[in-house]
Amino acid sequence: MGTSQISEDFIDILKLAQAKESIVSIYVDPEDVDHFDLGVPRCLSAEEVILEAYDQHGHFDGYYLLFLEDIFRIDHGGRYEHKVDILRESKHEKSPAIDSLSFIDGSKSLISPILQFAIEKKYVVEIAQDSWGVIDAQGFVKRVSPTSVEIDVLTNYGEDDGVSHVEFSSISELYVNTVTCRELAYLASCFNKSG
Repeated sequence: MGTSQISEDFIDILKLAQAKESIVSIYVDPEDVDHFDLGVPRCLSAEEVILEAYDQHGHFDGYYLLFLEDIFRIDHGGRYEHKVDILRESKHEKSPAIDSLSFIDGSKSLISPILQFAIEKKYVVEIAQDSWGVIDAQGFVKRVSPTSVEIDVLTNYGEDDGVSHVEFSSISELYVNTVTCRELAYLASCFNKSG
């Protein structure tokens, strides 16, 4: 998590993009401006935004929970965002609806609801706990408490690797049902079949 407050202009941009279902580019690391997250804002709280993420080719890449205080730049309405929007529409991929999160009051955190969504849909999640974005825990969400999450951890090969308990306050990045997550879920199902 960052240390600054997001401007009201940024909130307005995210709300407008959410209403229009348009692509935005969100930058969270001022030391790496070549890296940004791309997608449609789907849920917005006082602390976070959930981005329905897409890659540069318009393919669905899961949901990213980003902390508003980490955002230092948002690009929207440019040629790049327009290109990805066109490619996204051409793919006709149906992203899993997160309508169940839309009831969230704007003052509450979206961490618990998105993790509950992952449980319901049996999605793999990835959690980073530092500003470098290194994934510290990945796997299926087992249980969510008011302040933490319990994850059945998977290796990069889809094998069971114990259980991890993570405090919400330590989460710097949270990803749900990304391409990598879907690959891990598939690998895990293969291991479960072979026994």
